[in-house]
Amino acid sequence: MTQKDKNQNQEEILDLENELQGEIDEVEKAEEALETELEEGQIYQAEEELQRIKESLARAQADYANLLRRVERDRADMSGFITGNIIKKILPTVDNLERAVAAIPGEIAGNPWAQ
Repeated sequence: MTQKDKNQNQEEILDLENELQGEIDEVEKAEEALETELEEGQIYQAEEELQRIKESLARAQADYANLLRRVERDRADMSGFITGNIIKKILPTVDNLERAVAAIPGEIAGNPWAQ
């Protein structure tokens, strides 16, 4: 092999090395771009998950507020119902007592037990 052939082979090798290095650089840039896209995609997914959790929390808070209002309303209804039932049971006794007091004869109306 002559010196000229050796030089030509070395030039071809250098050209190939430069070409390969250029391709390696392109692959590294593409890899970085894919990593960036992946990170952005994960960030987007995380933001979507955060938004879903916020909406879920808002619904839970609204449900809790509605539950508190319903419990308070039911408590007031129950209180009125119980009071009404107690009054219904006591009212006949009170009416009978009023009638008994009204029917006390005048001669014993002054006694302490009648008062």
